[in-house]
Amino acid sequence: MEKINLDVGEETKVQIESIGGDLRISGQKGSKLEAQAPEYGELKVEQDGDLITISARSAVLLNLPASTPLTIERIGGDARLTGLREPLVIESVGGDLGLRRVGQAEIQWVGGDLTVRKMDGDLNVEQVGGDAVIEKVEGVVRCTAIGGDLFLQSVKGVVDASVGGDASVSVVPQSDTGSRVIAGGDLSCYIPEGASANVRVNVGGEMILVEPGEFEEAEDGVVFRLGDGQGDVELTAGADLWLRVGEYETRYADDWAADMRSFAKSNAAEMEARVGAIMEGAFAFDAERIGEHVRRSVSKAREKAEKARKRALSNGDLDGKNVRISLGKYGAKSVKVSEEERMTILQMVEQGKINVEEAEKLLSALEGEA
Repeated sequence: MEKINLDVGEETKVQIESIGGDLRISGQKGSKLEAQAPEYGELKVEQDGDLITISARSAVLLNLPASTPLTIERIGGDARLTGLREPLVIESVGGDLGLRRVGQAEIQWVGGDLTVRKMDGDLNVEQVGGDAVIEKVEGVVRCTAIGGDLFLQSVKGVVDASVGGDASVSVVPQSDTGSRVIAGGDLSCYIPEGASANVRVNVGGEMILVEPGEFEEAEDGVVFRLGDGQGDVELTAGADLWLRVGEYETRYADDWAADMRSFAKSNAAEMEARVGAIMEGAFAFDAERIGEHVRRSVSKAREKAEKARKRALSNGDLDGKNVRISLGKYGAKSVKVSEEERMTILQMVEQGKINVEEAEKLLSALEGEA
């Protein structure tokens, strides 16, 4: 293993030019920078005045002072960053990206999934190829394009997100400004009780409003007012939309959000194991990549089952406070798929008796028979 140590001054900046494999960065106390890579990794750490540049062909472990500004140009594999206080600029990550306990971040492109937890500033993301899990952000969240699904909760600032798949979000309206969420698939949204906003909703399928207050239909959707209407919230769903005004309750939350959390945690654990093994000279890690794909497939199957459950609940009582509105070409649907049937299908997927595509067909058939 190759190790390089440098002293870092208060004005020093770190720029990671290119990492061929995975990258793990930890912020720490003190003024030392330590970079580690396998002997074959061609690790380069160069200092020119207040700028330190780093590159390698392999995976890299990097410890540096938490207050050091950091720019990342290109990561070929996965990246996980924790405990960094200064603003982050990340241009390209080929695999998954995980951020935890960091300041603000500017991210241009992530090829895989994005996980963000406990961020002190704003988050700006241009493009994510997979899913995104974003929780506990003190600032604004802007996501221009997320190719997969989005789970977003505990964001104090404005939210502006465009999602190709489904989205489950919690939005806090801001005075004199607006939040916007656009989902190509289903959209579940929670707005806290006592919020003041004008909420405009555009739905391709069916809309379920739980405790929404008074609303009126407009040419381009439905508008209802909360409190004095000081902020604006715009929600657009290509399929169904489920909106609740009030406390975020796990009873009504999507189970697939928990699956996404578990998936993100397993990705982080696997990355730690993979990088650790590479540092020890091991190379047989293709198996866990396959395992990752299997877990993603099972998670998607669970998501499909949860959609059926949610639509079934919408036809029930939900404490007698739900309002169903049918908009667009999808119209209202009546779905009565039993919990036992759904669990049986999921168990068959997990046991390898059927694949995800076959599970989706079974669920669709059950929904159609209702």
